[in-house]
Amino acid sequence: MHSQPPIDARPPRRTSSKYDYVKVRVWLGEKGDHYYVLSRFLVSRMLSVTKIPQPVAIKMSLELKKLLVDGDKLDVSQPEMEDNLFNIMKRRGYGDEYVSRYRMMTQFHHLRVPLIVLICGTACVGKSTIATQLAERLNLPNVLHTDLICDILRADSGPLNPQPLFSRAPPPTDVVHEYLRECRVVRKGVEGEVHKCLRDGKPIILEGLHLDPGLYLNLVARSSEPSVSE
Repeated sequence: MHSQPPIDARPPRRTSSKYDYVKVRVWLGEKGDHYYVLSRFLVSRMLSVTKIPQPVAIKMSLELKKLLVDGDKLDVSQPEMEDNLFNIMKRRGYGDEYVSRYRMMTQFHHLRVPLIVLICGTACVGKSTIATQLAERLNLPNVLHTDLICDILRADSGPLNPQPLFSRAPPPTDVVHEYLRECRVVRKGVEGEVHKCLRDGKPIILEGLHLDPGLYLNLVARSSEPSVSE
């Protein structure tokens, strides 16, 4: 007879809190015309960006929510919310350096500054992993894998050769020239997303093999030039 492993009778660990069911509105602007609902998840993500360990960031975000709810502060201004958060950070030993990082990232998101991150390299070096981790750390929602664009462009009658460059037999006479040509094709494929980033201030991470940074620098430079209309 086989003995069964002991059953863990402990209840599953709760990831939510009763405070999550109470809405705290954070008002923006000098006149307080707009507000957003405070999210423990987003606060902890922002704290993680400042290099505060994630478990500590989660506890601090819950402490902030408790402080506001228990104090019946369900409508607060952005500066008031930040003052309470910064006091919690300092009490836990995360002082001015971490506060400065938090302010920098908050200002970055509020100003909607365009941010384009390129992660390029050969196959199987961890580009996708780095892109995903960086997106989580910086709280960036958009990650574009250019390998998917390449697969689409390699379809029937597409502008890219159906066979990847490294697996063609015989290889092209000028491998570098062919690689740069494919980079230009891929850049055209993602041009719409890049323009959206520059126009709307939405950050994006591009990762893949066919990324030539010079092409994107030229694209950004052209987009910053004033348009001329007749």
